[in-house]
Amino acid sequence: MEMNRREALKTLGAAVGAAFVPGRASAQSGEIAVGSLLDGTGPINIYGLPMIDSTKFAIDDINAQGGVLGRKLRLIQLDAQSNNQIYAQYATKLLVEEKVAVLMGGITSASREAVRPVVGKYKHVYFYNEQYEGGVCDKLVFCTGVTPAQQLGTLIPWAVKEYGKKVYTLAADYNYGHISADWVKVFLRKAGGTLVNQEFIPLDVVNFDS
Repeated sequence: MEMNRREALKTLGAAVGAAFVPGRASAQSGEIAVGSLLDGTGPINIYGLPMIDSTKFAIDDINAQGGVLGRKLRLIQLDAQSNNQIYAQYATKLLVEEKVAVLMGGITSASREAVRPVVGKYKHVYFYNEQYEGGVCDKLVFCTGVTPAQQLGTLIPWAVKEYGKKVYTLAADYNYGHISADWVKVFLRKAGGTLVNQEFIPLDVVNFDS
C-alpha cells in the first residue's frame, strides 16, 4: 500500500521521537549516545580519518554549548575498517547493544547500503553525511550530501567555457562514479561539448603514473 505524504511525516516524526526516549539514553548521567561508523583503517581511511576528527569536533562543540535538550552527547565511534560486512555488524551492535539515539556514518555508497537493511530492521534513524549518487528514498535514512547532478550541472558548463569542449572522464569504478559519468554526458551535451572517452578506476588504485 502506498504511503501518502501525511502518513510518511507521521511515521518519520514517530521514528525521530522514539530515538530520544529514555531507553535510548546512555546510562551515564542521562547522556544521549550517538553512534558513528567510519573507516579509520583500510583503503578508505584517507576519507574516514578527517571525518572522524570532524565528528568528534562537532560533538565537543555541541556539548560545550550545553548539549541537546539540556543533555550532553556521548560519541561511540567504531572503525568499520573499509569493510561492508563490518559496517552491517557494527550497525547492529550500535543499535542493539549500545542503544544509540541516532546512527551516522558510511563513506561509500556500498557502505551505506550495508547499513540500510539494519536500520530498516530496527526502525531507527540513520544519517549518511556524504556526497552520493542520489536516488535514495527511505523514510529512516537522511542523505545530507550533494549529488552529481547538483555538482556537475554547474561544473561542466563552466569547464567547457573556460577550457574547451573536449572532455575525458576519469571516475571511480562503482555506482557513484558510473552515475557521475552519465551526468557528465547529459550536461556536456547541453553545453555543446564532446566526450573523448571515459575510464573507470578501482577504488584502491593510488598510482596514476602510467
